[in-house]
Amino acid sequence: MQRPEARANASRVFDISSFFKQYPYASEPDSVPALTQDLLRSTYTESPQPHLWQEGVDCSPSTKSQTEPCVPEPATFDNFTALSSPYLAPLLVGYHTGVIKQFAPRINSTVKWEVVSPEDVPIDCVGSPDSFYVFYAKPSETDQGAQKSWSFEVCMPGDQNVSPWKNTNSRQEFTEELFMNISVTGYESYYSDGSVYRPREGDNNLTSGIFRVTSTTTAGYFELPNYMNGGQAGPIIDGEPDDNENCGIDCRSQDPDPWSASSPNAVVNTGVGRLAAVLSLPFC
Repeated sequence: MQRPEARANASRVFDISSFFKQYPYASEPDSVPALTQDLLRSTYTESPQPHLWQEGVDCSPSTKSQTEPCVPEPATFDNFTALSSPYLAPLLVGYHTGVIKQFAPRINSTVKWEVVSPEDVPIDCVGSPDSFYVFYAKPSETDQGAQKSWSFEVCMPGDQNVSPWKNTNSRQEFTEELFMNISVTGYESYYSDGSVYRPREGDNNLTSGIFRVTSTTTAGYFELPNYMNGGQAGPIIDGEPDDNENCGIDCRSQDPDPWSASSPNAVVNTGVGRLAAVLSLPFC
C-alpha cells in the first residue's frame, strides 16, 4: 500500500487564468517578439525538450522498484513528427504525484497550410486598421537578359489588439489564420546541396501563389501521472480542474493565487495567439 511520507512542491507552476492577473513582475505584451526570438536563438532541434509531453506514454512505476516512478526520455524537435499528440506543460515530463490526484495546464497547436484562390482572402484583410498587414516588393530589373522581380504580402485578419485567450481554466480552443501572397519571377530555386531546381512536368510551383496558414490552439488541464491512473497522464479535461467532476477527496484543491487580482482589461491586452507571436518575429 502506498502512503505519502513527504510533500513536494513544484513552485511557480502557472495557471492559464494567471495570465489574466495583475502582477508587479508581469511581462509587457510588446516583449513577446523579443522573448520568442531569444528562445528560437537558443533552441536546437537535437536538444532535449523536458516540457514536451505526448499522449499514450506509460510512466507507471518500474517493476524493479515500486517506490520510484519511471522517467521517459525527453523528446526533441528532431523526432517531433514521431510523437503521439505532443503538447507542452510547465512540469517536467513524467512528473508523478504519487497518491494525490493533481492537474496541470497543457497547450498544443496544430498548423497547416494550403494554396487558395484570391476569392478566399477576406476582403477587409488589407483595409482594416486592426488587422496585421505588410507588403514588400522589389521592382522589376534586368539581369543577364532576364526580368527579375518579387513581392511579398502578408495579412492576418481580425482585431490583433484583442487576445484570443479566454480567462478560464476550462478547455478552450481558438483558430488563427494568415494569408500570404508571394510572387517570384526570374529567380532560380536551389536544393539544399546548392544544385538548381528544375521543375518537372506536373510539379506544383510553390514559390509563387496565395497561401493560407491556419493554426488551431487547444489549452486546458490534464491529470498528472499518479498511482491511481497507473502512472499515465490523463487526457485534456473539458471542465475546471477544481470542479466536483474532476476533483474528489483524493484530489488536492488548486486554489488561485490569493495575492493577485483580475485585470479589467485582461481580455484585451493579455497574450497574443501562438501564430501571431511567430508572425511578429520578422516584422518587429
